[in-house]
Amino acid sequence: MKIIIKHIVQSIFWLIIFSIACILIVFMLRKIEHNSNTKYRDYANEIVQNLAAVRTGTTITIPNRFNIQYLILTEGYSLSEQFLMQTGKVDQGLAKSIAKYNQENDGVFLLLVKNRKVVALKQFPGKFNLHNKAYVVQSQNQFSFKVEQDKNNLNKTTIFEIQ
Repeated sequence: MKIIIKHIVQSIFWLIIFSIACILIVFMLRKIEHNSNTKYRDYANEIVQNLAAVRTGTTITIPNRFNIQYLILTEGYSLSEQFLMQTGKVDQGLAKSIAKYNQENDGVFLLLVKNRKVVALKQFPGKFNLHNKAYVVQSQNQFSFKVEQDKNNLNKTTIFEIQ
């Protein structure tokens, strides 16, 4: 009888140790995922801040430090699956995933896509316009933005081109 109780106590002990280890692993993975998402959000903020500081007629280059697969600049209402498919740069699965972020308001949005997942979404300040309805740029070593100030409204900045 003592042997059975001893085995039960040992089993419970190891079960508790295993449970604690599993909880710690899950906690660490969530922390890693949170830190990863934070770095992409910070990178999106950096891109928006750099573009906000640009003077008219300037091309600004930003390195692709995190191997972003797609950089998407779009007016909030143009992120439909159909529109994204028409660009010819994303497949239907990715277009469906991105279309979830469709905004029903005005404004310019930056989306960063990595591993077929939107890792960051950032709205530009109200002073930005896009020359085209949206830009979808595939992975490169760097992203170049051509920015000009609106001649009719000096408080508006227009992004004309992304490479």
